[in-house]
Amino acid sequence: MHDSIIENIEYLPYEKKVRIELEFCLWKQVYYNESEPEMQKGLLIFTGVDSFQIDPPSFMSDSNEILEVKIQDESGIVEIIVTDNGDVGKIDIVAFDVFWEVAS
Repeated sequence: MHDSIIENIEYLPYEKKVRIELEFCLWKQVYYNESEPEMQKGLLIFTGVDSFQIDPPSFMSDSNEILEVKIQDESGIVEIIVTDNGDVGKIDIVAFDVFWEVAS
């Protein structure tokens, strides 16, 4: 997910869902074929969300570049490190499931 771009994050607490609008960097993937587009728009949808946090809370999610994604084995936290104009933020999500939906 490195170099992919987060366009928007929507947290729906009553639905226990987080939707991340993403421009996914295909060309960085092992399976990438040069005849395909380099980027793909879509949604990364987390369901059964038990915890969602952005640090710092004032960090705005608007065209942020993903630097790193880690899953902490013990806690199951998905940690997404992002940058925007030199500022660094962290998104932590604990969820039951996650899936990718290609934008139409």
